[in-house]
Formats: sequence, structure tokens, C-alpha cells
Amino acid sequence: MKIAHVFAANLRHLTNRVGNISEVARLLDINRAQYNRYLSSESYPKPVILDRICKFFNVDARILTEPLHSEDIRNLPQPTLSNASSEINKYWEQAAHWLPGDKSATPGPEEISDGVHLFWRRSMARLDRYVCSPLLIKSQRGIRTVKMYDVKSTLLMSHTTLPKDREYRGIALRQNHGLAILLFPCTSITVMAMINLSKDHGISTEFIPGNLTLPRGEAPTTRRTTPCILQRLPEKPQSLIKAARNSRYFSEDSIPSDIRTMLHDLEQPLTT
Repeated sequence: MKIAHVFAANLRHLTNRVGNISEVARLLDINRAQYNRYLSSESYPKPVILDRICKFFNVDARILTEPLHSEDIRNLPQPTLSNASSEINKYWEQAAHWLPGDKSATPGPEEISDGVHLFWRRSMARLDRYVCSPLLIKSQRGIRTVKMYDVKSTLLMSHTTLPKDREYRGIALRQNHGLAILLFPCTSITVMAMINLSKDHGISTEFIPGNLTLPRGEAPTTRRTTPCILQRLPEKPQSLIKAARNSRYFSEDSIPSDIRTMLHDLEQPLTT
């Protein structure tokens, strides 16, 4: 079998693993027409392009001469999103390779929609306050990504920090009884937060209740877990203004009454 045919077959299998020819060509910065020529065995890439393809798919130059079998492809790490992955990206790529390969873990838009949300909760460090943080959900390459910002606080010495130092990033996952959002500060992977959202909340299509949990012990002056509300904002420019204005601490009297009532109801113990 000619090299071009072996490479074309291997590249088709690797591309199908990602699922979208146009997107793969864009990520690799290769002209779509040229990429199609590789896939149809009309040509094979120059060394610099081949190196880029190999780094992306985590393979070596043997894809030119040796057919890849389905077992080989299954055991490969996920494609690398950039040609120069950071050490932390490499860490997560390798870690994710060992997770269960179940695409059903990705929640659909009917469960939680893309766009800007407000994340309401009681403060974890200021027991007499509530907090509202802007939260963005975005679908990227089949993954529901989440970005959130901590509010500024003089108590926590974060009132002078840059937005990137208050940024959390993570993913949303489907669970048996709802959704889980895993969030990590951009400055560390050793501190995380987990938001559990109810599947059958019954409040309204605008609000999803749940709870926020931090991986730390109980303390008399701080919280480890607290009820929360995720509020979906309309897809309008005014929503960004609303998110910015509400990104702050609230007292018992200043928080919107409907949010306060819902959070209070979530705090009530279940009765039988």
C-alpha cells in the first residue's frame, strides 16, 4: 500500500475521533481543501505539517507507513488543543485519558443552556452576607465549559486583584440526579469548588437550585457547603450590564426578595 493511502486511512480514523473535518483543519491551521487532499490520499504533508498533525493527535511519523488499528486509536490521549501545550494542559490530557469514555456525561442545552447566568448563594466566608457572581456556560467541541469570577472583597484581600486572578474555569457534567459543575481557580488546581444542581427543581425555567461545596473541613466562622441558585439571563446585551451590576455582596435586606426566599426555602430541612 502506498504511503499516501496508509496516511489517508490513518488520518481519517484520527479525524473521525474528533468528529468534524472543518474544525480539525482549523485547529491545525491547514487549508480545508488541502486537508481533504490528505484524506483522499491525493498527497501527504511536508515535514513541518506532518509534525503539527502528529503533535495534535499525539502520534508519531509512523502514521505514514503503519496502519492504525482501532485499539491503537482508543488508547491514544485526547487531541491536543494547541501545538505548544502547557504543562498543566498535558497533565489534564493524560488524566482525562483514564476517565470513563461516556459521552452521555455531557448535559444537553435542555438541561442547562449556554449563555450568561447569575450564581446566587450565601457567602462562604462572610456568614452575614450573600454573594452573586457572573457565570458563563459555553459549548466547545462537545464539552460544556464554565467560567466564573469571584467578587471583589476587602475581607478576603481580593479587592485589588485582577480579573484573571479571580477567574474560575471548569466543566458541567450530567449526573443521575442533576448536574455537577467542577470549577478550578486559574491560578491553581489544588483548590476547587463543586456545584450540584437539581434535575427536578420545579422552581421555574429561569432558576435552577442546588448547593455549592468546598473541599475543606467545617469551621465556626466559615461555610463548607451552602444552597445556591443559578439564574439564566436572556440573550440580550442588557444581560451583561445586569451581570456586572449584581456581581457583589448583598446583605439580608438588599438581596432581591425572590432570591432570598428561594435560598431560605432550600435551607429548610426536609420533613417526613
